[in-house]
This record gives sequence, structure tokens and C-alpha cells, in this order.
Amino acid sequence: MIRQDAEVQTEKKKLGRNFLRSEKMKKLVGAVFAVLFLLPVCANATPIDVNIYSNATISSGEYGTVNIYDTPPDQTTVTMTNGQIEYCNIFDTSVLNFSGGNVLVFSLYDTSNIFANATTSPGFDLYNDSIAYLHSLGNFINVRIYDNAKIHIYGTSLQLLIPEGTSGAVKGYWENGQSFTIALRNTGDFNPLTQVVLHEIPEPSTIFIFGLLSLFIRKRGN
Repeated sequence: MIRQDAEVQTEKKKLGRNFLRSEKMKKLVGAVFAVLFLLPVCANATPIDVNIYSNATISSGEYGTVNIYDTPPDQTTVTMTNGQIEYCNIFDTSVLNFSGGNVLVFSLYDTSNIFANATTSPGFDLYNDSIAYLHSLGNFINVRIYDNAKIHIYGTSLQLLIPEGTSGAVKGYWENGQSFTIALRNTGDFNPLTQVVLHEIPEPSTIFIFGLLSLFIRKRGN
């Protein structure tokens, strides 16, 4: 189900938006939800398409395409904890917190953000000035980065590998200790050295050692 916080009064002129940035116009599909509207979806039902314009939680259900937009001046924040989505498109300055469920591909546009801390392996297509923050996912991820978009990757033993003739890959371990490979699938203009940002997270054992050293230094100072 999707729980959405605010009633949407209009479709906010979305029929005229070229929201896939691919020079093809797509029709808006799906339903606009009211305050705290619950939409149950049967496990065997045909996936439905949905537009979200206000803060919402996706906790179950099967969906074809989910489009997430702001309702200016308000920013939309969506939390996904479970459920299944084939294609999730995020626009404007919207934010998606992804902690569970299955998504085939996330596509981010404008200045939207996604924060991922889950165990599944969705794909990511990043456009414009969008940003993806990946803290934990599955062991193999496909990513395409275009325009000025960026991806931030958090983990340990991180390596950016750029073999000749390829866009490269990132290998390492997520914060939860699971190994992973992120394949950078771009074929166009893309600079992995500036658009892929690696954040090395100290391992628990390292943090413990630093803690002991800090305690030792304090005792000597006294």
C-alpha cells in the first residue's frame, strides 16, 4: 500500500512535462491519492501505475510505474520499506528513502535524491543534477550516470576500477560487510573521477581501536 499525507487538488500541469528527458512525451498514468488514503493491492493483481505528489510511505503492493513529484513550494519525501515497483521515476527536488522492497530501476531527474540502505539490487539511471547516496544494497548493481548527476558510495575497501574501453566499476564492501560490485554502464560523456564519490567508512574494529587509543591518551593527560 501507499500512504500519502496530503490531498492533491489537481494534477499540477504534469501532462505537459517531458519527464523522461528522452525527447519522448509520456502520458501521466495512475491515480492521485487523498489524505492518508490506503491503496491495497492483491499479490496476484496486475501492477498499477501511480503518481505521488506529497509525502508518502510505500509498505506493500505491486506497481508498474511510480512517479514522484514535488507540489511547490513543498518538497515530497517518500519512504519505501517493502513492496514491488518496476520503474520508479523521481523528479523535482523529491527525496526517496529506500530501505526495503524490490525495484527494477530507479530513474532520478532534476535535483532529486535517493538514500538507499537495503539488501536488494535495483538499477539506477541518474540525470540532470540528481544524486544517489548508496549505503547498502545487494552484491551487483547497474548504474548509468548522465549530465551532472553524482553517486555517493559508502563502505570499506572501496576501489574505483576503470579498465580501458569501459566506463568502469566500483568494488568493495557495504557498511554491513557484504561485498559488492557496481557496474558503471555509461556509453556517453561521463567522468567517474568526479561523478562517483567514494566514502570509506571505518570498520567496527578500527573504531574500537581508536576508542582505546583515545581513552589511553586521556589517562596519560590526567
